[in-house]
Amino acid sequence: MSTSAMKEVSIEELKEVEKHLDTVLTPAGFEYHPFKIGWYNEQVAPTFRLPYHDDAVAFIIISTPSMFEKTFIPFVSKMDCERVKQDPLDQCMAWQFATIKQALPSHTIEIIHDFDTTPNKRPRVLVQTAGHVSGAVRYYQYCDVTPGYWQPHKKIFGVCLHPQYGGWFALRGVAIFTALTCPHLPKRQPREILMDDAAVVELLERYNNNWQDWSFRDVIPVQEKYSHEQKNYFSTKPADRQTFIDKYRSPRDQGREESLKAFENSLANLHLDYLDLYLIHWPAASRFKPEDPRNKEVRGESWSGLEEIYKSGRVRAVGVSNYTVDHLKDLLSFTALKPHVNQVEYHPYYLQKELKSYCECQGIHLQAYSSLGTSVQPSPLLLDPTVTSLATHLSCSPAQLLLRWATQQGIGVLPKSTTEDHIRENIKLDFDLNEEDLKTLFNLGISHKYAWDPSTVV
Repeated sequence: MSTSAMKEVSIEELKEVEKHLDTVLTPAGFEYHPFKIGWYNEQVAPTFRLPYHDDAVAFIIISTPSMFEKTFIPFVSKMDCERVKQDPLDQCMAWQFATIKQALPSHTIEIIHDFDTTPNKRPRVLVQTAGHVSGAVRYYQYCDVTPGYWQPHKKIFGVCLHPQYGGWFALRGVAIFTALTCPHLPKRQPREILMDDAAVVELLERYNNNWQDWSFRDVIPVQEKYSHEQKNYFSTKPADRQTFIDKYRSPRDQGREESLKAFENSLANLHLDYLDLYLIHWPAASRFKPEDPRNKEVRGESWSGLEEIYKSGRVRAVGVSNYTVDHLKDLLSFTALKPHVNQVEYHPYYLQKELKSYCECQGIHLQAYSSLGTSVQPSPLLLDPTVTSLATHLSCSPAQLLLRWATQQGIGVLPKSTTEDHIRENIKLDFDLNEEDLKTLFNLGISHKYAWDPSTVV
């Protein structure tokens, strides 16, 4: 680009640009941090250098832990992600980054995502380096440790830490203002988060050898981390995440016509003409806020659709999911057809005694999800000392103990596993808990909910 096309701005003028970025990024759970292209190019090999003026301004865009609930779930609940052969999260980032150009139409902006590659499959931008030179994060690498700890040729991948979020964030890409320079932009040095070689070694060892257990993200105390729902999503292989996407999207199918159409789509996707059970997944529609009174109306419309499906004989049972006692009372006030099933979160850390009692009185079968607490490994419930001790005493696994605790109360369970041994183990529940065992699990003294809270929905 010719220098005549460049526009030089002061620090104050750059702050005006940042105000627009703040409007579209901060409420969505993102941070943005400026850097000069020259700072980045000085740190990378020629292959990765960006072809812009050294003083051209760019911003590294970082997703904070809250991005998942603030942006990703609302995005997939409204968009038809299946129609595009691209990861739903990448689609979401592309959509969010597009709002930067929309907010600043008078500027020429190049967006490079962390997932963008060249024809020879190299990343178009090294986001770790961009984050480091912006001062937003500290990029820890092999070279930060005194020589001699690892073998000279051992491959050690570097990892970034955020001063507030530790490892609970992601570098999503850069927004380059190709015609905007700010020569006087001060260079902010990244904060030194780890104070000695031992801490850096521990971080790099955790990241390179045990990254799947999430522990590298917690090497420092953090202000916020990923929600359990977010951990569940990212712990699941990309090819297996469609169940989550369907769950996030399903509330948009609320309403009589929408529920009828959703049922037909389900039959088509499954290549079936009959289902054993069909549920309304959530007591609210994605287009309404939880406190919106219209949620009551749309619940009734959705249920009328399920009544019609049930009467047609194409489904053996219909039900609801995540319905509280109040939601069920409201539903039963205008229908003669009671839900056959109410599928909810239920485990020793989250006892819904009132709901269980109400469902029993109404003849509604209570079915539990998250019976083992959370699929994020390791699950705190599975590691609870009382649970592990009792499981050892009964010669069963903690998972078997928790599942039998539920089934012995007449509660259905939905354990999820892709491991054949675990699937076999989850089925083998041929033992009983005595009254003292049941009482022990009812009184663990911990209250913790892992999934979304439907009690906020009117």
